[in-house]
Amino acid sequence: MQAFVDLEYGQIYGSTRRDMIPVEIGMVLSEDGSGPAFESRKFCMDCDLVMRKNIVDSLGNTVGLAERVANSARNEHQKPYDPEFRLDRADKDACRRIAYRSFGLLNRYLSDVFGEYKPSRLVFFSRSQDLFILRRAGVDLTEYDILDLQEEVSRALGMTNMISLDRISRLIGFKTNWRYIRSDHFTYDVPPYCRNFVKPHKAVGDAARIFLLYKEFYEKNGESIFRQTATSFGDDYSGSS
Repeated sequence: MQAFVDLEYGQIYGSTRRDMIPVEIGMVLSEDGSGPAFESRKFCMDCDLVMRKNIVDSLGNTVGLAERVANSARNEHQKPYDPEFRLDRADKDACRRIAYRSFGLLNRYLSDVFGEYKPSRLVFFSRSQDLFILRRAGVDLTEYDILDLQEEVSRALGMTNMISLDRISRLIGFKTNWRYIRSDHFTYDVPPYCRNFVKPHKAVGDAARIFLLYKEFYEKNGESIFRQTATSFGDDYSGSS
């Protein structure tokens, strides 16, 4: 059993970038010969967080960064962001106490999901921040094989820079209409309880993209990826595999 994992998190507004709170986790769990299972959980905490999202062009290239302030517990999602704003010590400590509760909820949720599905491998795309969050939550990762698809695919393509999930998703033909997820060679139904969230930049949507990338890369030998990369990526691509 493999778990394809994506975490969404925000920086405590007015603190440092390492002061992060998990706000959402999405997973696709899959075993050879069976269809995928979808799991998702949001953590709504009463704390202002800086949420960052890459701005991409029509080819999936990152061309900028969008920053906003959100407080999901108050249903506030588009508050203005001031990079000079700083919390005082008392407010920062209060937010960190909230963060502690959020990490505890993440730990208990993963204990339940991993206890049910018992995955042996966790698959990420750009794993460093996700693993940082999981370790902060007290999740014991020593019993799992950890795979970073961003590293594996970038290495196989001979990319001079790490490829983005938006960019590689276009190469595998990722599509969703919320009832299904699809790539060039694979299509899977999405259960009703996840349909509103299976889209790019939502945790379970990105977990679905990671899952289909894994299928295309390992089970179809990356044929869609290699076929299109040489003509799409120019100088970033060396042609090695």
